[in-house]
Amino acid sequence: MQQEYGVQLTYQQAYRAREVGLEIVRGNPAESYNLLPKYSHVLTTANEGTVTHLEQDGDGNFLYYFVALGSSIKGFMQYIRPVIVVDGTHLKGLYRGSMFVATCLDGNNQLYPLAIGIMDSENNDAWEWFMMKLHGVIGDRPELVIISDRCTAIRRAVLKVFHNASHGVCFYHVKCNIKSQFRMSKALWDQFEPAFINAAKAYGHKEFKRQLERLWMIHSGAADYLENNVGTCNWARSQFEGRRYSILTTNIAESVNSFMREPRKFPVTHLVDHFRKTMQQWFYDRKIVAESMTTRLITWANEIVTERRTIAERMIVRPVSPHRFQVVGGGLKEGLVDLQKRICSCRVFQLDQLVCAHAIAACLTHRVDFINLCSDFYTTESLAMAYAQPVEPVGDVADWEVPDEIQEMQVYPPVEAPPPSRRKELRIPSAGEDVDRRTVRCGQCHELGHNRKRCKNPIASPRS
Repeated sequence: MQQEYGVQLTYQQAYRAREVGLEIVRGNPAESYNLLPKYSHVLTTANEGTVTHLEQDGDGNFLYYFVALGSSIKGFMQYIRPVIVVDGTHLKGLYRGSMFVATCLDGNNQLYPLAIGIMDSENNDAWEWFMMKLHGVIGDRPELVIISDRCTAIRRAVLKVFHNASHGVCFYHVKCNIKSQFRMSKALWDQFEPAFINAAKAYGHKEFKRQLERLWMIHSGAADYLENNVGTCNWARSQFEGRRYSILTTNIAESVNSFMREPRKFPVTHLVDHFRKTMQQWFYDRKIVAESMTTRLITWANEIVTERRTIAERMIVRPVSPHRFQVVGGGLKEGLVDLQKRICSCRVFQLDQLVCAHAIAACLTHRVDFINLCSDFYTTESLAMAYAQPVEPVGDVADWEVPDEIQEMQVYPPVEAPPPSRRKELRIPSAGEDVDRRTVRCGQCHELGHNRKRCKNPIASPRS
């Protein structure tokens, strides 16, 4: 401002001016809460099947908001794997709060957000309310799996609301917990970490048991924590009571949080509409891509199956019965395949619902179309149908037609007043999380890794 306009400003003046400018562009944060009922009415009218819920306290102050687009609900119920990852993140706007997300992966391993929630804070009541609204949208879908970090509020809410669903935890968060609690040396951690990841990703019970025994040998305390505190059935794929497919972490929910990083600073209605705009673009783009695919399986699954077929062509198949086959070779362990039941002793076939190399070898030998043995979730037809219903825009605020009873609704901002200080924008790393930190160079010895105050190197003599 001084260089271009000759105006001298203090930091506080510049910051307040910036806030005024943002308010002109995005709207007033307090008034944005009052706009939610009107926005919800227009959104549900324009998008068939969309569900919204707004919760207020006795004085009309905002508590919770839930939105699930009808396009996502319809696609999830029929064409998306029944695995939902949930996570929460802090909002950076004037009134803070939290945003909850429930997201899935489509057949092509792309993000498929199902619902989001805006909460005044993250607590047990908020998570239970969010889960109740999510249950009202999807019901008790068969074989439903919900994955989260080790947040006790999420687990409690899932078990209370979704009686028939299986709950699993993100193995990456478990790994971070171990790293922060047991403080292993780098040499010991370099042995423990790969063994833990192999145990978490193992398909077979024997392979898992072998890796778990290795963990006990490396660090018995951490292995005991994994087995008896966390529970192997919660983080290990082979021990999980449901089917997680290839979704073992909460990365996809955190990816939604990531692309919403800047919008999390927006007023609440602006934030929700940014989510709708993103979904509008994704549904349009991905439907075109799905319809242009020429293979029966979508690109991601087709590449995996093609790679497995290359291995299968080097395998030897010996029949056991009309539908069961012993398969050896190819650099893999021996497998016993049942094509009728769609299972294999390697357990890849049944856990991923995608043919393994053993099954492909059996199909090639006996002229069976192995593509038909893959789940419909991986077909191009299902991918196109998942994005079949477009997400409609809501139009300009001036053109909204809203009934009088909704027009008269008053929604006030959350009760807790925002603190006067500048809002934090950088994420605080979780315990045990690897963070890229700025490299420090000592001003005395000029070596990396420490500063002048902590330098232990001898000071060179001025004469030398």
